[in-house]
Amino acid sequence: MRYIVTLRDPHETYHSLYCFFSGYLFEPGSVSMEDFLPLWLIGGPGGCDYFTHLLSWWARRDEADTLLATYRWAVTSKRAMIRRMADFLGIAVDEAIVGQVEALTARDFMYAHKDKFDDAMIKAAMAELLGLHDLESSKVGAHGSDAREVPPAIAEQIDALWAERVAPVTGHADFASLASEVDARA
Repeated sequence: MRYIVTLRDPHETYHSLYCFFSGYLFEPGSVSMEDFLPLWLIGGPGGCDYFTHLLSWWARRDEADTLLATYRWAVTSKRAMIRRMADFLGIAVDEAIVGQVEALTARDFMYAHKDKFDDAMIKAAMAELLGLHDLESSKVGAHGSDAREVPPAIAEQIDALWAERVAPVTGHADFASLASEVDARA
């Protein structure tokens, strides 16, 4: 196995998941961003929350089977990330292939084909079982997530959790500091 993992700012992650769930798992406007925090803290399958996920991959950052990058670096340095992934996987790529992958992973392209990036299986089950037919389950929005959209009170709670759980393990007081170290490895 080989693992390619991007780590993302927790505030951006919070905003992204809120936007994804709004109109999918709850009606838009029915859950405030402040009321969303308990759901975000539950995490994904098996209760793997943001901090557990980040720390699990941080611990593997020096393993030969793991390529760790920050989401922001991967997005802003896409051609370099494509080459890095190809090298990691032992795939020879030329500039034409890099350009093709870059084009197929552009937000505009992905948004135009967002049905290819949705939770079609869950969406179909919810339509059949619950009669919910107008769900938006695409993981690709027209615009990226913005950490500044997270209410200050929520950002403070996320920062407190970082200080409690992540800083003692990584030595990084915030995501920007951790990202600097990860990005410097690129």
